[in-house]
Amino acid sequence: MAIRDRTVWDVFQDERSSSMVLRGPFDGFVEKAVRASTACLIMADHNRYSVDARAAVRMLLVRSHAERVVVLLGDDIVADHPSCFRRDQIIHDPRGRIRLDIFVPSATIPIGTDEPSAGNRLHTGGSMFRSGRVIAFAAAAIFTLSGGGNADDKPVSIRLGTTTTSGEDQIWLMKARPDITPNQGKAYTLETFPFRGGDLRFRAFQAGQVDGAVSTGTGALTAATKGVALSVVAALSEEDDAFYSSPYVVLDNSPIKSPKDLKGKTIGLNGLREAFELGARLALLDAGLDPDRDVKWAVIPPASMGEALRSGKIDLAAISQPFYEDERTRGGIRTLFTHAGASGFKDEFVLFFDPKFIRQNKGAMKAFIADFRVATDFYLKNMREARQAILQAKLIDMDPAVYLPMVALRRKADGKPSKEYFIALQKALLRTGYVNASIDIDTILDMSVFEN
Repeated sequence: MAIRDRTVWDVFQDERSSSMVLRGPFDGFVEKAVRASTACLIMADHNRYSVDARAAVRMLLVRSHAERVVVLLGDDIVADHPSCFRRDQIIHDPRGRIRLDIFVPSATIPIGTDEPSAGNRLHTGGSMFRSGRVIAFAAAAIFTLSGGGNADDKPVSIRLGTTTTSGEDQIWLMKARPDITPNQGKAYTLETFPFRGGDLRFRAFQAGQVDGAVSTGTGALTAATKGVALSVVAALSEEDDAFYSSPYVVLDNSPIKSPKDLKGKTIGLNGLREAFELGARLALLDAGLDPDRDVKWAVIPPASMGEALRSGKIDLAAISQPFYEDERTRGGIRTLFTHAGASGFKDEFVLFFDPKFIRQNKGAMKAFIADFRVATDFYLKNMREARQAILQAKLIDMDPAVYLPMVALRRKADGKPSKEYFIALQKALLRTGYVNASIDIDTILDMSVFEN
């Protein structure tokens, strides 16, 4: 009997004995940054899901799994719903909205609606409060949540988009050990939001969902050249072959022996138009290849890069720490070239902020940079203790035996970005076609936040 004449069930029964057993749940998810509404709702996959009241008007990370939608405020889960596969639905968890009245002006929000209707009254403990009294109470709550108020009365909230790589260990340390940062909680508070790649961080920055972000100099200068208003205020670390530089790796048994052998191959990156792509493009150009025609590009989450290489989905993997150390420990890979070797300069990890935010919060920014320098000094002098604190705070999920002794990017002790580096970088960006015009580097460097 031809297979076309058989039922799907019959074919499935014949093939079942050859199928692999699924030994665990599929744990993949799609992640994006959104801001919760004043009604404590977020949009995900054409539906709206409720979140805890404390997440109102805050920037959140939404992770859409196969069967669940999980929402995080920093490291805290503020919603966990079964996925709804219909459209235009509102999915509530009433337990998360017990204090909703505090945040919503004029009225409570009845279950099953999105926004309050005019004239609604709030019932609490058997008493009825007219909307005028609720407005005054809720407005004060929203004013506090949105960062309003006199800067002298309360710390300034600094929302920072981060990466998932160890080039920013000092920022992780500031979160893990606030006790070593004397200004944190007084002059400012720090909220960090991790993103898979620079493209996602810049989208959040341009949408006003974060005040600043960690970035490679490549990403910052490319965005600034294309008109994004930003100021680079500090440098965290740098690529240096004499110390450590991010590798581009292939499998040990790969026939790829030099960048020339990459023709027709697929290169894995954690994001487009960032430092890893720049280094790869420079290596390809030096090998006489056309980066736009001779290779394919694939965007892979950093944590999945090694597996993508080992499974044959990509032929060359650009892997950052701490993920490289994990793969090196497993074995079976070798470095084809490094970022510093390909670029010819020491690419920097930098911090940039919205210039308007800096002007409006100069005191808080100076306090933040002062603490950042304290954290950098502590990290350089007590690296193992600092990394242990980062592990204990669960800011990284990695085997301590791998992470604690790991070699990573050189920290910039003074915390200041290099103008000479940005000049060399701009030449590389022009050569690779990242940008088609140059800018005055002084216009994007702001050293005013460093105390004399």
